[in-house]
Amino acid sequence: MKITRNHYRQGSIRKVPRAKGFAWEYRYYVPSDGKRKLKMQTFNGKLYATEADVRRAVGVMVPGLNDGTVYSPSLAGTFGALLDRYIAEEMPSRKSSRDSYLSIIKNHLRPRWENMVLSDIKPALIHTWFQSLKLQSVSKGHVRSLMRRLFELATLWKYLPIERRNPVEIVKIKGVTKRAKEPVVITHELNRLNIEFISFSEQIDTGGPLGRAIMAIVGAVAELERSLIIERVRAGMRRAKFEGRHIGRKALELDRAAIFRDLQNGQSLGQLAKRYLVSRTTVHRVLGERIPAVTEGVEKVAA
Repeated sequence: MKITRNHYRQGSIRKVPRAKGFAWEYRYYVPSDGKRKLKMQTFNGKLYATEADVRRAVGVMVPGLNDGTVYSPSLAGTFGALLDRYIAEEMPSRKSSRDSYLSIIKNHLRPRWENMVLSDIKPALIHTWFQSLKLQSVSKGHVRSLMRRLFELATLWKYLPIERRNPVEIVKIKGVTKRAKEPVVITHELNRLNIEFISFSEQIDTGGPLGRAIMAIVGAVAELERSLIIERVRAGMRRAKFEGRHIGRKALELDRAAIFRDLQNGQSLGQLAKRYLVSRTTVHRVLGERIPAVTEGVEKVAA
């Protein structure tokens, strides 16, 4: 009697010597025409120094190897594999956003969650972790936004079942600004489509008249609070302007004539930016102003 066993497939890694150094071979099987077909990938030893580095690199592939087995992708995927795939496929191209997200991943997400299975990450764990973070509320909000996006992608990539609720949505962070108009607008649209809205965290059910009334009152109070905040800010700005105080950051003081002279002497934008401790964009803007008095002085000096 032949006994077949379903086991968790994660492939095998072995170290292979090369003429100059070594390499890693990752071997795994895929079904093909009712048979198992051996596949292999090679990783440069200079780029992947340890087996753990290779395991992290192939972590995104492991859930796919277990399709059709008793091991669902939700049990196979780790948070570290999700992070690696996010960095490879969904990381923003804008440098400032990319640097910010990479900093959050390196300093906060990987140390705590990298080796955890996604299905084991519960809202209570996330809530306790956020309370232990020594960050300002705004910074915690940035971390929460990134984690929420990651769990959305985990559902899209079938690491988690679609019926599983995003655990980050349940976690609330005190002091983070909330948008008041969105829930009200969404509720009106759902009512138009004859869809009931139920919030377990706020205990609101728009299926009945009382729930709809509470939702309208909450939206009105939130909109009033937002309007009062805007009015107080504008009143403070008017008062500061009346008292002669400058609003905003101080104007940048630059010796424009000296910048023009240095440009005439052959210095590049990068050299000018480094010398006057400003960005290349600022130097370009100053050069584009072409103040007549300064320009005339430069022409006389150049002559």
